[in-house]
Amino acid sequence: MFLLSSYPPISVLLDIRKKPNTMNKYNAKTFELMKTQIETNGSLEITAFGNSMYPTIKDGERLTIIPQKEYSVGDIIAYVYSLDPLNIIIHRIICKRKNSVFTKGDNNNFIDKLVPNNKIMGIAIRIEDNQ
Repeated sequence: MFLLSSYPPISVLLDIRKKPNTMNKYNAKTFELMKTQIETNGSLEITAFGNSMYPTIKDGERLTIIPQKEYSVGDIIAYVYSLDPLNIIIHRIICKRKNSVFTKGDNNNFIDKLVPNNKIMGIAIRIEDNQ
């Protein structure tokens, strides 16, 4: 599972743990801010953490996310993880339906839960090593 380096800030995480009912409200606002940034700037740069997409994406690499009107099998997408609304996941589409997709990390042995299209932020178009 890949997480954003600055999402959410540590101070916000601590506040959310003290007040669990604020998670969905915070996530919705953050997701909307990130979507606005993508729409305004045409892209969003994030840092990946984790090994679920190894060797395609390595821990600490920078990704550029851009929105698309349509997504295809094989695209690497950024989306809001419905089971843990504080996480944005970067995984590959392996199956497409009319209004949703199934994804999987390249290094995972399991398929993720169904992802509604409205939870997709965009595709990863550039992967850069941070070293």
